[in-house]
Amino acid sequence: MSVPPRARARSLPHAALLIGRLTVRSMVRLMVAAGLTVAGAAACTSSAGGPAPASTRPSAATAPTSRPAPVLTPLDTLRCVVQRTITTDRGGLPPDSVKPAEAVGAATEGPVETVPGADAAACPGALPAAGCDEPSPWSRPGDERFFTASRATRRVEGVVTWSLVSKPPPSQSAAADGVNDLQSIGYGVLNLKRGDPGRVLAYLERVVRQCDSAIPLSVGGRRALVGTVTSQFRQGPADVVLLTSQDAAAWLLLDGTTQLSDTELARIVSVAASRLLPS
Repeated sequence: MSVPPRARARSLPHAALLIGRLTVRSMVRLMVAAGLTVAGAAACTSSAGGPAPASTRPSAATAPTSRPAPVLTPLDTLRCVVQRTITTDRGGLPPDSVKPAEAVGAATEGPVETVPGADAAACPGALPAAGCDEPSPWSRPGDERFFTASRATRRVEGVVTWSLVSKPPPSQSAAADGVNDLQSIGYGVLNLKRGDPGRVLAYLERVVRQCDSAIPLSVGGRRALVGTVTSQFRQGPADVVLLTSQDAAAWLLLDGTTQLSDTELARIVSVAASRLLPS
């Protein structure tokens, strides 16, 4: 079927206008579709690994700035004992009271006084019932655990040392040098509550008998338990002496490069008992 030329002339502008409308609508649709695609891609990128919105980020006010402070338990803050150095006129053994007249030089360490602290009643501790696993008071001076467990009212400890220059034996020439003899006395005195409610005296006597092989002797006019411990100055034993009274106990650890004679031991024990124990 043929179209008349005039009809073709009228239909060409109409067709062009229709094509133009279709083209504009198609472009709009493409642009809208493209915008939705870009927005979706942006949303996916943000949720996959991009920076989080500001509302979900931790602020500087909420972020931790330092480690928490350590929490102290009640036992860490208890004041169980108070220890201080005192002068010999307030307790202990002055060097001149125990050293022999011929001693060359004498020195003292301490005395150190121990008294209950403000929280002593709340401090734990108990004297061992048996055995020798725990160190004895004379082998570890300054032991706070023992003092707390004993519930004592006061303890004084110290050390006195001196030197003796012995004469050479007659078999050697007169020009030979003498031998320097070092002697040491470690001491302690423990004052207990009246009547010794904690049975500390019985505990100390058991320890010196069972662990230091002590036997009862009369030394310097005083009843004492005398045992032996390892010497720190020579091969062989040192002497340990335990003295007791009604509400107090005193101990002596006598050591040196040579062993004391019985006469010298008796002299030192007599002096120490008169100064350390209540009369």
